[in-house]
Amino acid sequence: MLKQVFVELEFNMFGKRLFGDGFHAAPRQVRSASMEPGDGGQLEVHEAGELRTIADVEHDYRLVSPDDRAALISSLLRSPRISVDLETTGLDAKSCDIAGIAVAVEPHSGFFVPLPEPREEAAAVLEEFRPVLESDGIAKVGHNLKFDVVTLLWHGIEVRGK
Repeated sequence: MLKQVFVELEFNMFGKRLFGDGFHAAPRQVRSASMEPGDGGQLEVHEAGELRTIADVEHDYRLVSPDDRAALISSLLRSPRISVDLETTGLDAKSCDIAGIAVAVEPHSGFFVPLPEPREEAAAVLEEFRPVLESDGIAKVGHNLKFDVVTLLWHGIEVRGK
C-alpha cells in the first residue's frame, strides 16, 4: 500500500530509501480537469505518453483590439464564471504595472487584452473591465488569482464574486 502511494505521488527519493535502488515512481496517467459551464468539472484522463501541446489541441485564442473590447465585456457580463489572468511588469503586486488581461469563458478559447504603457491610458482600459471584475454574480477562477486580485486592488479595482 505504501509503495503504491509513493508511486502515485512520485516520491522516488523516499521510495529508493525504503524499497531499494530498483524503486522507480513514474506517472501512469496525467489527469486534467475541464470546466464546462454547468457540469461542475469534467475529468479527462490521458496516458502519460500522450501529453498534448498547443499544436495538438483545437483552440481559439484572440488578441482583442480596442474596437472589440466592448463586445468582449458584454459577453463576459453574461457569463456565470470566467477565468482571469494578468500579465504584469513585475512580481510585486503593490508596484507592478498591468501589461494585459487574459480572460476565458470556455475551454481552449480565450482573449488577451493588452493595456497601453502610459499608466493613465491603462487605467482607462481597466475601468472598462470594472463591471466584470467587481461583479458579485460572476465567479472568477485563475492561476495565482490572489496575486491578480491584490494587483487589481492596488490599481483601484476590487475583485468580487466567488
